[in-house]
Amino acid sequence: MRALLFLAIAALAGCEALAPPDPPPTYRIKLHGVNGTPPEVQIALRRARDRWGQVLGPTDPAPLRSDRIYGIQVDSTADLHIRIAMDRIDGPIRPGIPNILAHAGPMTYPRPAGTPHATIPMIGRLTIDSEDVDFMAARGILEDVLLHEIGHVLGIGTLWPHVGLTSGGYFIDGRTAAAYRDAGGEGNVPVAPGHWSEESLGTELMTPSVCLISNPLSLVTIRSLVALGYEVNESAADPWRVTDRCTGGSIDIHGAFEF
Repeated sequence: MRALLFLAIAALAGCEALAPPDPPPTYRIKLHGVNGTPPEVQIALRRARDRWGQVLGPTDPAPLRSDRIYGIQVDSTADLHIRIAMDRIDGPIRPGIPNILAHAGPMTYPRPAGTPHATIPMIGRLTIDSEDVDFMAARGILEDVLLHEIGHVLGIGTLWPHVGLTSGGYFIDGRTAAAYRDAGGEGNVPVAPGHWSEESLGTELMTPSVCLISNPLSLVTIRSLVALGYEVNESAADPWRVTDRCTGGSIDIHGAFEF
């Protein structure tokens, strides 16, 4: 018995602690049309969906009845419905010629005006250039590009001017600015059209370019979603500093050049 106890203790001592599993998503995103995409796109879309699901909290279940809007069957089983399309946007990427890898945005807000989450989109669309999928997959950026595009569906960059969150080239929100300063920035967060300023925020996920090594989803982006009306899980933020740079090169997502 003593020998068995010794062996059991020795075995436990030699075991490395297992990492806890990722928490289940609380914000539910339903992808419409995903089954018609290549396997590598399906995997990347579902991983991107689940990542945002861990960042965001649930919204009001609206509309309460099933309805068909923009060809999407919408109901209260999801917080956000996204129509996925594969299409030839502008053909394969070529050196020195601007090229769009994907584009996305919100489509409508069916929640009743004046109610909580009234300005948060419930329907969006995401189009992937079918001729750039192999390019993105080969460089290991497919998932980050789709994570970035779902961010646009949520309203990052796409809704800012419509709800008065930008002025004079900056994102105007105190809590977002505090996260930026904690990461080494100064003042309010600088913006570019539809994105954070890449010059100021470097590798952050929602700048115009995707880095070939790492694209952190930072607390700056997460807090900006609070300003749009979302509930968030701040602990889901990736580590990030304003001084981080794309040492392995980067690609402009919406007018793609490879640097």
